[in-house]
Amino acid sequence: MLSISEIGEILASGKKVVWTMHDMWPFTGICHHAGPCARFHHSCGNCPYLKDPLENDLSHRIFRKKQMAYDQGKIEFVACSQWLGRLAEKSPLTTGRRVVSIPNPIDTQRYFPKNKEEAKQKLGLPADKRIILFAAVKASDKRKGMDYLIEAGKRLNNKEVLFLIAGTNGNEIAQQLPALSVNTGFVAPDRMPDLYNAADVFVTPSLQENLPNTLMEAMSCGTPCVGFNTGGIPEMIDHRKNGYVAEYKDADDLTQGLQWILFEADFRQLSENARKKVLSEYAEEIIVNRYLTIYAEQSQ
Repeated sequence: MLSISEIGEILASGKKVVWTMHDMWPFTGICHHAGPCARFHHSCGNCPYLKDPLENDLSHRIFRKKQMAYDQGKIEFVACSQWLGRLAEKSPLTTGRRVVSIPNPIDTQRYFPKNKEEAKQKLGLPADKRIILFAAVKASDKRKGMDYLIEAGKRLNNKEVLFLIAGTNGNEIAQQLPALSVNTGFVAPDRMPDLYNAADVFVTPSLQENLPNTLMEAMSCGTPCVGFNTGGIPEMIDHRKNGYVAEYKDADDLTQGLQWILFEADFRQLSENARKKVLSEYAEEIIVNRYLTIYAEQSQ
């Protein structure tokens, strides 16, 4: 990992830099996720996340240190979502510097549609249930929206539905769901395609997201998705075309999205649209070519 000073040294040497941003740290003082705070629009300071916020607190001093480092040479930024790119452009740290949005790629040969009945059978899941999949490294992380998932589960409360919870601490969610649920615990990456294919819908009620890998993986497997209108999620889900974008922090609308996909929508069409979206916008060869274009322009 490079320090701010080392980044400045690289730029001062005359090397041109393209920095791919996966969170907000490159254009804020000290935040990876600033939440509702917009202090980075004005060089930070008076940071609400510090114990003793001051005009010249740590957040402002680090912001100024980054500013001096970036001024040493030519640097361009790549944001993994349009949402992150728009935020970056509001920071003085990107003033006069190009910010381009290029999503992360996905291996579409690893994540691809399979027979749903066979996937359920392989995992020992009941064939007669509509499966809602929720997956996160730490399923109980509040930022992943577990409270809204639980509320949606209570509202849905349909005997035909099974919740499949993947990730550590998933039992904290499963125990509070009135519907039938299965907690897998940690799932190795090579097993995730089977879970995506067994699911009838993938739900991501996250409250803060850039461009979630799990959402992209599910779509690549042809599984329709439901998520809140936040971060890069609405860039991925085309509302009522390959999934459902629910109003932010609205458990009722989240429930409506799950209900619609499971019992009302044309699943085959949603599935085909999800896969097509990934192939046309997130496939590795497409993303590689976009980066090659950026590098070629930087070298001129």
